[in-house]
Amino acid sequence: MNSVDQNSQLKTLQKKILSINLPHRERLFSELNNISGNDNIKIDEIESFIRQWEDLGNPLDDEMEINTNFQKLVSELKNKLSNNEKTLKETNQTIDQIINNSQKILKSEMSTETLMAWKIMSKQWVTFQQTIEKPIKEKFYKIQAKIDEKVTQFENNQKVLQLESLCSELDELKNKQGLSLSQKQQSFSKLKKTFKELNLHSGKNVPKLREKFSAISSSIQQELGWERWGGSKRKETLVSKMELLVNSKEESNLYTLLQELQKEWKEIGYTSKEDDKLWEQFKIHSDKVFEHIQTTQQEADAQKITLIDEIKALKDNEVNKINTEKIQKIQEEWHKLAKPFKKQQFQTEREFNQHCRVYFDRRREVFKDSKEKQNTNLTEKEKLIESAKRICESGTWQDQLPKIKSLQEQFKKLGPVPKNKSNQIWSDFQEVCSTVFAKKREEDDQQNSELAGHYKEADEILIQMKEQLNNSDCILIAKELNRLEKSLTEVGELPKSKIRVVETRKSKIYKELEQKELSQAKEKEQLQQKASIKKAMLCSKAESYLESESWPLEDEKLNLIKSEWSDIGVCTQEKAIKKRWKKALQLLENGNKEKELSKVQAQYANNQKELELLCVRLENFAGITPKTINPAIAKQLMVNELQAKMGKSKSLSPAEEAQNIQAQINCIGPVSPSEKSGFFDRIDIAVNKLKEK
Repeated sequence: MNSVDQNSQLKTLQKKILSINLPHRERLFSELNNISGNDNIKIDEIESFIRQWEDLGNPLDDEMEINTNFQKLVSELKNKLSNNEKTLKETNQTIDQIINNSQKILKSEMSTETLMAWKIMSKQWVTFQQTIEKPIKEKFYKIQAKIDEKVTQFENNQKVLQLESLCSELDELKNKQGLSLSQKQQSFSKLKKTFKELNLHSGKNVPKLREKFSAISSSIQQELGWERWGGSKRKETLVSKMELLVNSKEESNLYTLLQELQKEWKEIGYTSKEDDKLWEQFKIHSDKVFEHIQTTQQEADAQKITLIDEIKALKDNEVNKINTEKIQKIQEEWHKLAKPFKKQQFQTEREFNQHCRVYFDRRREVFKDSKEKQNTNLTEKEKLIESAKRICESGTWQDQLPKIKSLQEQFKKLGPVPKNKSNQIWSDFQEVCSTVFAKKREEDDQQNSELAGHYKEADEILIQMKEQLNNSDCILIAKELNRLEKSLTEVGELPKSKIRVVETRKSKIYKELEQKELSQAKEKEQLQQKASIKKAMLCSKAESYLESESWPLEDEKLNLIKSEWSDIGVCTQEKAIKKRWKKALQLLENGNKEKELSKVQAQYANNQKELELLCVRLENFAGITPKTINPAIAKQLMVNELQAKMGKSKSLSPAEEAQNIQAQINCIGPVSPSEKSGFFDRIDIAVNKLKEK
């Protein structure tokens, strides 16, 4: 058989093998490809396909393509299985770690950090939940249930702590000073919102904390109510101030004043339903002020352009005192104009300052150049000192004095010297000149000794003036002092060294007289205050007869109290107390008790309210807390306090206020005898307490 036949037979055989093996290979590849998408495929299945493929023998040329695809698919599946095994191993490790960490959390004390860690682990568990076996799941769920109980308890405790913190913050807000109404309202609303979101109703101390939060909230709400009322009054004041600002002459600071009022309005915040009306008025006046500012600013801008032109003309002129004063005057005029508030206006401001800086920089350079001149001045002054020394060596002081004074004038005109030599050169010059003045002083002292007799006479007059102060009548003292002062002026010339002594002694005498007059005036005032108290007590005595005695009163009793009144004398509240006295006396002299008693008793109620308010105010100043306070009086006290804060009432010291209250008590009319003793006991206690203070 030749080679051709052999090749032909081989090809025929290959075709038969191909016709048998190729369908099997295609089937194996197709089946393997179909199961490749299954995540649960196992290595045994893949190896089974490999064995079947290898049993078909070595692939022929026509089978090479499908063989390559098969080998590639097998390689991919093996890699996939390897990755799945690795992932499964990592998953199991993660699950073991989750369970171990969960057990640690279960044993440890719950905190914010452990709670966060537990939440992260719970999320991780959910991602692996589908692949975990049932026993492990059951184990985790038992741990989870126990941890959830701890978490619930921990979160509840945290809420209780948060509620305690809210109560503390609310209490701090109540006592915090310096907050505006709007800031306080915002903080209060924020705390209430947090309290509502907390939604905590049960737990340890929760009812007490909720009660505490409600109590403080009510207190703050009441305070805010009063502050809103005060804020409304402040807004009314701001409207009035803004209205005054419309015609204000403070043009330079008008924009600043406008901003301050607007800022204050904003700080007050919401107060009441009347805000809209007040805001409309405030806005109308604000717009008018701003229009006025714009008009003023336009005029100021025109003036500033003129001033800039003037400064431009001067900035390159010679540096001297006249030009410096001119530029300083222009700067003063500039600062009187309206201040800038727009970008372009600030640019104009910078331009003006730049021109001024040019001149003053040159002026600074000139002063640097003046150092040489200062050295020249130093040389000239040293020459003057030498000249002064030569003058002092010859002649009398009368000849020397004019020459020395001439040298002093020259010394002053020479101008400054270097700073480090200034004090020394002046000291040397003064030392030389002082020898001449010492000679003159010596001669003056000799002359003063001749005028000593005049001083002796003046001294005797001053002693007499001093003795006059022993008199009790200040008017008589003043007359005598005037007479003696006239004699003092007639004494004649005094020694120069004694003129100031005499004037000082005389001034001291007049100051002592002034103090004596003040002391007597104060003593007189104290006597009048005591008289006020006596007259008020006598008024009370007369008013007590209105209830206990019949009217008209018996002449004997009537004359007795009249006599007591006339013996007391003038008091500090003469007019008011006398009015009270006349009312009571008129009823006791000419009144009809049956007809007019009801009117008197009606006065009791009004006077009692007024007296109670004054008693409470006096007790407040004395630091005494009343057992009970009438709500109307409490409200009036709060109104008084708000008015004082807003500056609507005169500010007095505690002592002055207490004295003022006592004076008002003296002027109150009749009060029911059953109530009077209680009130006056309270007044005595408060007054004694104030005296102790």
